[in-house]
Amino acid sequence: MELYANIKNPASWKEYEKYGLGQLKGLGYDGVILPEGNTFDGFVFEPNQLKSVKNKGEWDSNNKNIFKEEESGRQLGKSLASQIKTPFVTVYRAAPMSSNEFFDRDFVTLSKRFAIEHAESNHVYHEEPQHVIQALISTNNIYDAPNPGEYFYSGPNKKAKEIYISKGQDEYEGLDESLQNDKKELNHYVYHTSNIINRNRIEKNGIIPYRGAQWMEDTEIKGNAVFATNSDNKEDWFDSTFDDDIWQIDITKIPNIKWSDDPNFSWDKNNKHIYTKQPIPKNAIKLVKIGTGKDLL
Repeated sequence: MELYANIKNPASWKEYEKYGLGQLKGLGYDGVILPEGNTFDGFVFEPNQLKSVKNKGEWDSNNKNIFKEEESGRQLGKSLASQIKTPFVTVYRAAPMSSNEFFDRDFVTLSKRFAIEHAESNHVYHEEPQHVIQALISTNNIYDAPNPGEYFYSGPNKKAKEIYISKGQDEYEGLDESLQNDKKELNHYVYHTSNIINRNRIEKNGIIPYRGAQWMEDTEIKGNAVFATNSDNKEDWFDSTFDDDIWQIDITKIPNIKWSDDPNFSWDKNNKHIYTKQPIPKNAIKLVKIGTGKDLL
């Protein structure tokens, strides 16, 4: 179908790779034109910017007789909720330092490693620092994207937490590949963060190894695991951006359980996050903080 496109202020590759669609619209762009050799790809932000070449010459901006999904440039695939049972996943995005939200149709990933590498490459390309933001989002709002390992977030603006700031070409040395060295020194207590919906099950059965969907992409850990933080400092505990339960694990009661560094935090030289593939019995745990499940962002 041949169409006329009314684009007065298009974004280019540079802006398209740097900002989400919501941000581009906020900056005054009304579409995107992406040159590809002797041709180009492009799309508009509103369906009323498109008209058929057979239009009689009346450009009625109030007439939305074109499917927006078809022309948006970021067509949603299958929802993640239809593919996995987990109700929420942690998603990540490399973004400009000014961006602290996820916007509708933003590209996201379930891989922290992928997002960090993307932030570093964008730092070099745009010659300015980038950061990685994360949020816990319903799988109903996450959809397949065309590129492997990437997804779309679709929904209202979602506040996010900054977890990493790019170092740039001169300082970035890559992610540490020695990911699974055994932890030699553990504190008396380590701390496990858990959604409140797991509370009754943990009280009944202890902490059972589980494979969370938020790290099913690009992780060095195979199979199920229990995660914890080897620090008494609350600032070090894993933050899902929700008010979660905190379980204290008494290491002295489980001397035969083997713990290793959590490779999902290998980018942090002060990594205090650990994991085990063995269950934690009830007699070794204590609920030290009762969460509300409230979104803290």
